[in-house]
Amino acid sequence: MNVRQLEVFRAVIAFGGVANAATNLGISQPAISRMIKHTEANLGFQLFERMGRRLHPTDEAQRLYEEIDPLFASINSVQDRIDDIRDANAGRLRIVATPGLAHTIVPQALKRLLEVRPNVQVSLDIRRRENVVQKTKNNSADIGLAVTASEQQDLALHQIQMGKMVCIIPEGHPLEELDTISPKDLKAYPFIMMTRGSTLGNLIVKAFEDVGEDVKWSIETSYSASACTFVRNGFGVALVDEYVNRQGNIQGLVVKPFTPTIELTAYLCYSTLKPLSNLSKLFIESVRETLPQ
Repeated sequence: MNVRQLEVFRAVIAFGGVANAATNLGISQPAISRMIKHTEANLGFQLFERMGRRLHPTDEAQRLYEEIDPLFASINSVQDRIDDIRDANAGRLRIVATPGLAHTIVPQALKRLLEVRPNVQVSLDIRRRENVVQKTKNNSADIGLAVTASEQQDLALHQIQMGKMVCIIPEGHPLEELDTISPKDLKAYPFIMMTRGSTLGNLIVKAFEDVGEDVKWSIETSYSASACTFVRNGFGVALVDEYVNRQGNIQGLVVKPFTPTIELTAYLCYSTLKPLSNLSKLFIESVRETLPQ
């Protein structure tokens, strides 16, 4: 496969079909279809199956896409850098962060930054912790911020703040009378669980196991904000990271301390494979100045 074949193949999956791929690549739909057929002939296996009027990637195509997508992310990053050099008077900062930090620490730090660099362009991508690490490592982002990050090769990791998980319940809930919520207190109520196998999910399971309790859940979700929405709409109670509480969007909810304490650490990270730009250094400084000492 040559680079153009890879580009066309990736575009069909990334943009959700031949028509959208053709629009984004600036070529005709028949040209896309011919390229896909030629690529399949070269590879010796099928990349797409037609279901109705749409093409759906095969398992083989999905695995191939996962291999080449980081390559194109790096290529796009190179183009972004070229654009940044051309527009040096303004500059661009690419940030990727988990939701809680994206809605609390990041805006506060950006306010300080933009006071001294008002012409800076900022791109903020909100992702899960795993995606924050990946996008920072492959240079799709200059700075990453995540809760409960872990040591990674070629990644600088700096602790910026300590926090913990808290219990979220609806206003008027029977648990509102308690000062602190424990796993035993939650047994009688439907429990909204952070996705099993995720970092937060594993921390919840361990906290329950430490006091001899099993986690019995009714709904699982990847994001604390989504868990709060379920609680607000009467689906049960949840344990979430405390940054949700700091966003100030908890109308109709009550936040309670949880024991045993589930500690969380907020981290800032960046790739060690390239020098930090002056703009990135300025943002990091703004983050540190924003946080309480």
